[in-house]
Amino acid sequence: MARKGANNKGKKWKLGGRDHSVHAEPTMAAMTGNLDAKKDQTQTQAHANIDDDHLGESFAAEAERSVFDEPTYCEELGGEVPENALTYEKFLGEQLAATGAMESWVSTGILAACSGLFAVVGAFMSSSTAFGMTGQIQFFAVVIFAPVVEEVMKTSLLLWGVEQKPYLFRSPKQLMIIGAFSGLVFASVENMLYLKVYIEDPGPFIVLWRWTICVGLHTTTTAIATLGLVKIWQQVMRTGRFARAEIGAKYLFFAIVLHALYNGSMYFLGILGLF
Repeated sequence: MARKGANNKGKKWKLGGRDHSVHAEPTMAAMTGNLDAKKDQTQTQAHANIDDDHLGESFAAEAERSVFDEPTYCEELGGEVPENALTYEKFLGEQLAATGAMESWVSTGILAACSGLFAVVGAFMSSSTAFGMTGQIQFFAVVIFAPVVEEVMKTSLLLWGVEQKPYLFRSPKQLMIIGAFSGLVFASVENMLYLKVYIEDPGPFIVLWRWTICVGLHTTTTAIATLGLVKIWQQVMRTGRFARAEIGAKYLFFAIVLHALYNGSMYFLGILGLF
């Protein structure tokens, strides 16, 4: 070993790129006590700028970008995670302990109601696009555009909640309940638009259809998409890592396909004069 060290003594290393050793970083110098403002004003200024960049950030934002949660972090190289280190898992645990059952249900209930109302904007967009259109454009609006927009918007705020505030949810059952509630709110408001605005003097059959089949469809598809949110939430609770939205993508896709099949069936039945 001594001989090997002697051979390396005085060896001139070349940098293959612009990236330098981690020990040359301004923050590393400050942590190790090697930062000397008189000798290196550049590092001092750089360190001050780094601190300024993080002023005003929330505790959650700091936890979400903790270096100890990086996929590339290795304990063999970086050492064990210090007990007082800020990690997303610790932040999540503290927030879960501080969030009561009443706050959880009230917050998620409001989130579900807002999700349903927010999706009405998507319904208005899709329906206004379809009305007045004919042929292939109308088919695209009804069978493809409408299901995608409505299903995405029905669960978009719930997805935000699962990603940014997973500690508000207590169990998969709670998520499924508020997901179905979001679909119910959307279906109810959409029915009011169709029966009071879009359809002139709707008959009893249309009214019954809207309040049974259509409500059931939207509640079911939203529940299916919510299953994906449950998978995302469970992964966060199990690993203590920030949410990965792609886990729930296939459930949302299945909800969109089911919605599209229903819309397509109604579209062709309407062309044939059977509905």
